[in-house]
Amino acid sequence: GVNAEQPISSMLSAYVAYYKRNPYRAAFGTCLVKGAVADGVAQLQVEGRDSVDVRRTALFALWSAAYCGSAQHHIFNHMFGRAFGNGTGVFTALRKACADAFVATPLLGIPIYYACKPLIEHGVWQPLAGLHEYAQIFRDFYFKPAMVWVPAHLLTFSVVPAPLRIGWTATVSLGW
Repeated sequence: GVNAEQPISSMLSAYVAYYKRNPYRAAFGTCLVKGAVADGVAQLQVEGRDSVDVRRTALFALWSAAYCGSAQHHIFNHMFGRAFGNGTGVFTALRKACADAFVATPLLGIPIYYACKPLIEHGVWQPLAGLHEYAQIFRDFYFKPAMVWVPAHLLTFSVVPAPLRIGWTATVSLGW
């Protein structure tokens, strides 16, 4: 019989090989798909819409691809390596997880999202309105994502190989 794990292993190997050759493209594409799926699910399941607003989904997917994909690839696999070393020990992983949860995400990633949010949701470019909305929720919001991301990123930076980090975080993000 056919081994059920073989196709998955082959796809994962192909993804890793492609990621190693084209890391920014792979990260961008991974999170483009994740963003489209996440927004489609949000619209249909969470918001209870009858159909998907394709423009909104496309814009959210592009934000996801640019930040969650390409920017986070650079942050996770280059900047954090320079700042904290490339080791995968628990202390190094914890430092990277905390740097993302308490600095990069709340002070860079989420503000970029909120600056884009009026365009994504309403088709108007009003980044200051989005940032004002974020400022209103910042105190209540600041620690909430860390409850998910610190434990997830302990795995990201200790056991997940660099070419799979964006795919891993995209999967966690989709669930979150």
